[in-house]
Amino acid sequence: MSIGYSFAVVRKRPIPSGTAGLPERLREAREAMYLSQSKLSLLAGLGRITVHNIEERRTQGNVGIVTVEKLAKVLRVSPCWLAYGVGVAEKIAPIDSDDTPGAFARGQEH
Repeated sequence: MSIGYSFAVVRKRPIPSGTAGLPERLREAREAMYLSQSKLSLLAGLGRITVHNIEERRTQGNVGIVTVEKLAKVLRVSPCWLAYGVGVAEKIAPIDSDDTPGAFARGQEH
């Protein structure tokens, strides 16, 4: 039995490489998906101003891995890249995945 997979990159704009820290990578990935700070926080299931606080460096470097993973999932980037800048930004997801950005926008996350 053969299982076929179709993959697509779900990104609207390319993310520039070589950025400094988590706040900059977060902003670049968020803007590449055309999301506001509030919308990203909502889609990730975080507090309304969480993304704003991270991008403005008001978290004093204390961003938990669970928060990073939630943000990375919505932004379709690697959590390792988002947190540490290691690896590539792009994360490839199956086309028929239930957690596509459209599913998040419709409130169908699992």
